[in-house]
Amino acid sequence: MASSILVGSANVTSATSPTVPPPNVNIIHGTHSQLIAFLVLNIWPSHFAIPLLFVVIYFRKIERHATFINLGVTFIIAGM
Repeated sequence: MASSILVGSANVTSATSPTVPPPNVNIIHGTHSQLIAFLVLNIWPSHFAIPLLFVVIYFRKIERHATFINLGVTFIIAGM
């Protein structure tokens, strides 16, 4: 019985109070061009450059140390 009273009172209060949109939260303190530069410099290497480097190394049959491959894979995973 108490839950139905609570639900009824919640409906009454929400109907009488005006709806307020949530505040606009902006965690980036910079201009739009700085945001684009940040995203390009942080996403491009891990998503495109290092995999492209691995493709070139694989197709040209270049021998690399396992640490180099491990470091590249680690950068790709950390970039996700």
